Amino acid sequence: MNRVIPLVCATALAAVSTLGAQTWEPLTPNYSNLRGANYIPVYTGLRDIMPLGYQGVASSTALWRFYGQSTTLQEIDAQLVAMKQMGCNSVRVWLSHPVWFEDRLSPFGNRMTNRFAEFLARCATHNIYVMPVLWDAHCYGSDPCLEPDYNDPLGLIPPHRNISHWIPNPGPTKLAEFAASGWTHPDFVDYVTDMVNVGAASEATVMWDVMNEPKIITGDPNNQLALCIETMNLVEQLDPSTPITAGFTSVIDTDAGSELVRAAAFDVISIHTYGSFYENVHNYVQYAAAITDGFGTELNKPVILTEIGQPGWGQSYKDTVGYARDIVWGPPSAPTQHNGIGFYLFQSMIGWGGGNSPHKEKHGIFFEDFEVRDIDAALAVQQTALQQGVDPSTLQSSYVQKDPSHPLFYEQLPLPDGHDFVDTVQMLTLPSWFYATLPDEQGEDFADMMEIIGYDAAVLGEGPNPQVDISFDDFLLLLLCEEVYRTGELPGLTLTLEERNAVLDAWRYTLVPYVSDLNGPTSQEE
Repeated sequence: MNRVIPLVCATALAAVSTLGAQTWEPLTPNYSNLRGANYIPVYTGLRDIMPLGYQGVASSTALWRFYGQSTTLQEIDAQLVAMKQMGCNSVRVWLSHPVWFEDRLSPFGNRMTNRFAEFLARCATHNIYVMPVLWDAHCYGSDPCLEPDYNDPLGLIPPHRNISHWIPNPGPTKLAEFAASGWTHPDFVDYVTDMVNVGAASEATVMWDVMNEPKIITGDPNNQLALCIETMNLVEQLDPSTPITAGFTSVIDTDAGSELVRAAAFDVISIHTYGSFYENVHNYVQYAAAITDGFGTELNKPVILTEIGQPGWGQSYKDTVGYARDIVWGPPSAPTQHNGIGFYLFQSMIGWGGGNSPHKEKHGIFFEDFEVRDIDAALAVQQTALQQGVDPSTLQSSYVQKDPSHPLFYEQLPLPDGHDFVDTVQMLTLPSWFYATLPDEQGEDFADMMEIIGYDAAVLGEGPNPQVDISFDDFLLLLLCEEVYRTGELPGLTLTLEERNAVLDAWRYTLVPYVSDLNGPTSQEE
């Protein structure tokens, strides 16, 4: 279906200074007008030739391994244009140590280095800022986690590990080698040096993310704190003019994590605020802004959200973009200092439906043909761009929402077009008879959602001045209920579907008091 974007009226436009299509949008000192998307491209042209091991862009290694083949450059260009016309002015993109490693000794140049330079230049032609991610703690698509195979860094040999699943970068084994060398290992120093030298030469590079969601633990048994610190220090030495961050998962709640944020070279605090409620975003941000130097002095560093939105799990893009746009926040001494906060949606592209592209069921705005899964997601970003002075003539004027019956369409969990705050309220206020008649599959979807709603309510207790206080015992009960519904089992007892649905209904009643006072979108968005 088509829907025309409701652009602001001419008198409102006259009140703001508009930004042309061919200029870089100036960023505010606190990055509140940074409107970005995490970018994992879709290479549809490769399906015609199906390179060995290709399962869609299933990893950062696949991203750079196939970069430039077939029609990938044209596709990247079109995808960048789609993000720009939606109102984004930046992308966050993962780099690949394995692809760099393959060519580290090549006399003909390093493909990773050259392709990264080409990508930055391509983004610059569209005036799109780039936040490169040097390292990554995560893996997806396999259990247990698959490490990168440095005997086959390009994934040429079955099972094509490095390109068929999202793998950590550089992986625990290689990371242990870096640490054992006292951080002088050439595979560490040369990789960071090559990437940063390329990035420093491009006007597109807006900020360095030294690691995505580092698992920073007291004592640093996994070497990730040291990796972040050593990388940060090297980046600052090589490119002192570009800010440095690291993308933390939600709350920075360890002394070790605060140690990284306190470092002089750590310029911008970056968190990933997945949550169904306004309070999830607000409390996480306030908590980050409250971190001190360890002696009571506020750091007063900018805070941005480098991952937001998970519509397949209860956090719609419309809601979370609105939370970021409308949030008022600041350190304890000035809690209303800032209006709005910079953000990166996770993620722009939905991914190839037949491949292992990560999170395609939970995230993503654009299908490969640029129809959208949810028009309101695109409109939310556009409305924010307009309010921040972007010229409406540079934005796309209409979108087509994908027909759920189309072969390219595949559902987001648990609902076809995602799940937002309104759905949450509705789910918790449905009558008992509705729960009593749920079929097994739909009941599992509801159990999934209720676990997430309960978690979103529970974690609010970790921030300062929590709006909700959920006891640890109740939280364990919520998790237990989800497990009971899935398995249908209690110790010594197997539950019927009717009994499982009764558990779900009771679980709903347990949740209501914890979420009844939480807030969703402002009236401006509704």
